[in-house]
Order: sequence, then structure tokens, then C-alpha cells
Amino acid sequence: MESIYALVMQIIMQYGTRDPFEIAECLGIYLKVADIGRQQGFFRYIDGVPCIFISSRLNMFQRILVCAHELGHYFLHSDIAKESVLREFGMFNMKDVIENEANVFASELLLDEDELLEHFEEGYTVFQAASMLGYNINLLYIKLREMNNRGYDFDLSWGNSELF
Repeated sequence: MESIYALVMQIIMQYGTRDPFEIAECLGIYLKVADIGRQQGFFRYIDGVPCIFISSRLNMFQRILVCAHELGHYFLHSDIAKESVLREFGMFNMKDVIENEANVFASELLLDEDELLEHFEEGYTVFQAASMLGYNINLLYIKLREMNNRGYDFDLSWGNSELF
């Protein structure tokens, strides 16, 4: 399997956007924002149609993150989703391989490397950059970890190692 980074870059080029809602629409994925209880979102197939459900209790940034995460399941785990529902109660369960991959997909899709590097060059801390971008610090941690895997050298000692 190609790297998640390469897959995401291919998707961004193909659809001309990082917006997971636009990408889902282009793919014909049924997308519904509704009250789904404690769940943040889930991905499944209903009568052969890929479907993403997102909690109406989430703010817009959280909805974007959940949509990107569920889109990751669509691209990476459709075979599993055809057999069962992939449910999200907490976004950053990184000990589960499937959830880790979906979170990596979301971080690569939502966080542009050049924009991050620009924030750091301007002197912003990781926490300030996450706040400015509107995303959870854990998403930024995942992105920086992936960037380190591609040759960068960010100090990630501040991160939550209990997640992994």
C-alpha cells in the first residue's frame, strides 16, 4: 500500500481541495450531520452506498476533523466498513491501527506542511499554531510525527505519549 501521505497528496491534487466535505461530495458519499448520541461520527455502507455520519453536537472545526477522519476510513478501510460500522467515540485512540491510520489521514489532509512551517518560522509555538489553525493539539502532534518520518526533526517530547 502506498503511504498515507502520498495518497492524501494525490487526493488533494485530484479534487483541488483539502476540504473533506467537498471531497466526500465529489465521491458521492452520503454525508449527514445529526444527533448520534455519544458518538462523534461513524462511517459505514448502507445498501452499498458509503455514508459518513457526524454528530451535530460538535463545533465546525470538530466536524471538519471528524469528516476527514471518516474519509480516511473510506479510502483506507472500506473493506472493513462493508462488514461493520467504524464508530468514533474519541478521535485520538492511536493504539488501534485502524484509528491511527484514519487520524494520520486526517492530519495529512487538514494540515498543510508549508503553512505549518511558515507559522514556525514566524516564531509561533506548536500550541499557538494549533490554536491558530483551530485544531486539537493532538492532530498537530500526529502531523509533526509524520513529518519527522519524512525527514524533519521536530522535538515531540511535549506530546502525549500515552496516546500511542
